[in-house]
Amino acid sequence: ACNKTEIITVDKGEAIAFADAFVDNSTRSIDNTLNTGNLESFQVYGSVTYGSNVVNLYNGVTVKNTGTPGATDIVSNGWWYDGEYTQYWIEGNAYDFAAIVNGTAATFTEDANEKENMPLTISYNAAGQKDLLYAEYACVAGATNNAVAFTFNHLLSKAQFTVTSNAADGYHHNVTNIKVNNFATGTYTINGGTWAGTTAVDISFGDIEEVTSSAAKTNATQMLLIPSTADFTVSFTVEIWNGETMLGTQDYTKTVTQDLVKGNAYDFNLALTVGELIQFTVTSNPTWAVETDVTL
Repeated sequence: ACNKTEIITVDKGEAIAFADAFVDNSTRSIDNTLNTGNLESFQVYGSVTYGSNVVNLYNGVTVKNTGTPGATDIVSNGWWYDGEYTQYWIEGNAYDFAAIVNGTAATFTEDANEKENMPLTISYNAAGQKDLLYAEYACVAGATNNAVAFTFNHLLSKAQFTVTSNAADGYHHNVTNIKVNNFATGTYTINGGTWAGTTAVDISFGDIEEVTSSAAKTNATQMLLIPSTADFTVSFTVEIWNGETMLGTQDYTKTVTQDLVKGNAYDFNLALTVGELIQFTVTSNPTWAVETDVTL
């Protein structure tokens, strides 16, 4: 008699790949810090669910489009990740993915009540002034599957200052020490899509100098702000110059009622005047007094 051994091969499916990362710039913007053109890497989190079973697949694995992938790395459309972390699609299972851009200025906390090792909040430190983008992707695996394509959204607000002046004929304005009172750190709750800021701090926008009536001037430094619905203050110093000589200075602090919405960029406009124009007029026009004739 002979024993027959039958070998059954179970296809574990194709490897999960990530590609075609897209940054949504549909909101009003000034100059996005990060966009699709200069996006070089992101960190991926992911899990798979089968019935009541949930397994973490990725916990901050870096996907990038720079460098040279190795022979075992997973590559799709120019994006790749280390083959050490390869995972596979299993038909019929539910997959959840999240991705973040900016691993140095932000950290995830785990959502223990939902998907294992999936993010619940993002903590951000404004001191680094690094753009913060986030994306999610969910699907049920089919017989064949495309690479996971993320559409990233900006989670921060962005601002700049533009100054106009009526100064002319040798006069100009300098606006110095421009600051917005915002938050030093903040926590973004993913499920609610809301920010909570902590610790008020002045974010410096630098100076805007030599503003005349010839053209508006915008500060070179555009800064990232933590979104908020609270009023905030803007402070700055205005100097008036005549040529090389400063003739006056005034400090200003203004309360601004304006929601700072994630993904939106704001242009704060300052309209300055030199002051009252010096004018000349004649208040009296004396007439010649007529003397009596003088006989010589």
